[in-house]
Amino acid sequence: MKKIFWILIAVIYVILLFYIFSPERIQTDSGKIDVFFCQKTNCSSILTQLVKESQKVQCTFYDLDEPNVINALNQSKVQTLIFKENYEGIFTPVTSKGLMHHKFCVFDEEIVLTGSWNPTMRGTYYNDNNVVLIYSKKISEAYLKEFQRIKTGKSHKGNYQINLSGTYVQLCFSPIGNCEEKIISTLSEAKQEILFLTFTFTSNKIGEILISKFNQNINIQGVFEKSKISQYSVYSDLKNLGMKVYLDENKYNMHHKLFLVDGEMLIIGSYNPTKSANTVNDENTLIIQNKDMAYKVQEEFSRIKSLI
Repeated sequence: MKKIFWILIAVIYVILLFYIFSPERIQTDSGKIDVFFCQKTNCSSILTQLVKESQKVQCTFYDLDEPNVINALNQSKVQTLIFKENYEGIFTPVTSKGLMHHKFCVFDEEIVLTGSWNPTMRGTYYNDNNVVLIYSKKISEAYLKEFQRIKTGKSHKGNYQINLSGTYVQLCFSPIGNCEEKIISTLSEAKQEILFLTFTFTSNKIGEILISKFNQNINIQGVFEKSKISQYSVYSDLKNLGMKVYLDENKYNMHHKLFLVDGEMLIIGSYNPTKSANTVNDENTLIIQNKDMAYKVQEEFSRIKSLI
């Protein structure tokens, strides 16, 4: 009996190792995904309407002060977590090793709202921001696991791949998922062009892959939020090499965090390309292959660049 017991333990151990270290499996799900820009569409209205239509809502926000959103969330069917440093006496404060930098809600366990948008007055009405809306039970399940991790500390695997009605979606959560590696891998696939809009960009590793692609004659163009330029920013390094990089002219903030590869592969979410975003902050990153969304991002890139 003792021998059989240890054989069973060994088998279970091997299965666990296979599960932990085996390549991510691509799940399939039916649904849809879209992106909206807060200068064109009222992002507060998107969220408040979804709350109104839903029976159960779970949200996690870095910051929150927009009155319409607060009123919508301040009811029994909604659970809302807020980063402790921005806690003002309502909802549930949570801590983080770095920043609890998420901005997402899950509605009825089947719809996710995420992106760069903090539901604040500045974030809604003045800053350049985006909202990604996802109709998918499996992606909702992944975000709910992240909600529970933030709330209770219960961990999950951090990386997911989903074929969503023909749209490839890769989802990564920081700091457990090594999202920087996923971003670099996606950028390294560029054959023609990389466009980006970044609030804070200090990651040398991501800067290096842009330099590498630029040296391969890939068209690189990017806009940086000018108030976040510092000695740690990669802006000067890229500009000095001759890349077409610019400082934003929005008198408030250009708060996007996105890359577009070859007009079809989009990297978007709460994740600024920084070391902290990869190693200590709580963040979410979506990598999406979808030409319709890519076209909308190109339009937003052109709008912001045209104001410079």
